[in-house]
Amino acid sequence: MIEIPQGPKFENPLAEERLREPLSSLSVELSRISAEIQSINSGFQSQLHQAILDTQTSMHAQFEARLQGEFAAARERLEAEIRASIRKEFEGAVEAQEKKWSDVQREIERTNVQMEAVASEILLMLDDPEIELSRVMRKKSEQAELKAYMQGLQYLIAKPDINSEGVRVEQFLESPIGLPAESTRQSRLAVKS
Repeated sequence: MIEIPQGPKFENPLAEERLREPLSSLSVELSRISAEIQSINSGFQSQLHQAILDTQTSMHAQFEARLQGEFAAARERLEAEIRASIRKEFEGAVEAQEKKWSDVQREIERTNVQMEAVASEILLMLDDPEIELSRVMRKKSEQAELKAYMQGLQYLIAKPDINSEGVRVEQFLESPIGLPAESTRQSRLAVKS
């Protein structure tokens, strides 16, 4: 409530009474206006606070959605890079294995030809009575060496392929990031043939 300052005393009590009444009603009116302003201010403050909270919640939701989107995009990019890297590494390993098997296959063919030549030489030596037995024995020894060498080459083709880290290629191909099963099966068939 607003206090009314005390002014000089009037000598006429009637004039003083007439001034007090408007001052008193003015004081009541000012009190009412002050209460109304405080009520409006309080309502405004609560609306402002609610608007700030709503904006903050909205911004948080937008940020969270954007962050999740960025994480998903980054995860997809990383997964694609890893798949491409593994695919490239696998294809390089397949090419190296194909070259190895091709080289081994050529060596097997060359050794077969050589073994056939040694076998026919031994047959010719056995038919010729003038050939010393020691020469026939040396040729038989050479034939046995070629046969053992051939078995080693065949083992290279038949053994399970293991990479430098000791992981079987089959395990690598069946991993969740590896190549799809259909292309893997086709690659294996192409490499083995």
